[in-house]
Amino acid sequence: MTDDVNLKLQSYITLQMGQILFTVNYVENARSWTDVTYRFAGENRRWISPTVPSEVASISKSSGKWDNGINNTVAVFPAESAPNYCSRVGRLPYPYEIRTLIMKEENDEATGKPSQWPKGRNYWVQNPMTLKVQAAKLSDGSIVEVGNDWQYAACISYDEMLMDTLVSTVSGTAPVKVGLVRTPNSVSSSEYKLSLISDTLTEEDIQLSIAEKDDKSFYVIVTTTTQALNKSGDFRVRVDQASPSNETVMTMTMTMTMTMTMTMTMTMTIYLQGSNIK
Repeated sequence: MTDDVNLKLQSYITLQMGQILFTVNYVENARSWTDVTYRFAGENRRWISPTVPSEVASISKSSGKWDNGINNTVAVFPAESAPNYCSRVGRLPYPYEIRTLIMKEENDEATGKPSQWPKGRNYWVQNPMTLKVQAAKLSDGSIVEVGNDWQYAACISYDEMLMDTLVSTVSGTAPVKVGLVRTPNSVSSSEYKLSLISDTLTEEDIQLSIAEKDDKSFYVIVTTTTQALNKSGDFRVRVDQASPSNETVMTMTMTMTMTMTMTMTMTMTIYLQGSNIK
């Protein structure tokens, strides 16, 4: 084989092993789906629906993914960015709230249709106790493992104070986070007053305090005292927000049960010494 033939053969092989890269930009259209609102436990709940990449590119770490079901590009977020994105308007939903969202549409109790939302990815949710961010199916709120894949984010917004009950039973003397209060605007927790409501328990049994989570939310802390030993009963915590004129502008309550029982067992051993003891 001549050198000329060898050169042509090598060129042919090189061409066959080459790569051609294509960059595809998906089309971004206006949203064909809407936000959803409904009443829940006497409160207004508004869901900010998933959005398109151009609306969030400058405010949060995000990207775009084509969704064949709606023929549009939808913004997706990594797990660590989703809470910050939603904090601008409210928070990430809890897993059970997705189930409530679907139920409200099925019962014709919602404005807007979540069934028309993008379904090409799962939705980020947050555990209210651990604050762990997880992915959930829009169909039923069930948790799914997605690894490092980016998912959709729909946020819960509110125009009034919301209070989530974190526990239903209090026992022991250690401080317990019993509720998480969220406010629509940045306010100091010092503007809020906590009150105990109970037929069987008093403020000598239960101490109430506030621990700020961030500038728009705080925890309600319950600490039981020694006065509460061997007592039990139901109680409610009332949260009042006062205006500058000290008028109450928002009031919320949550109900839970306290059981404080302590059992002490003492064992005493007596040693008798002496040669005359039988």
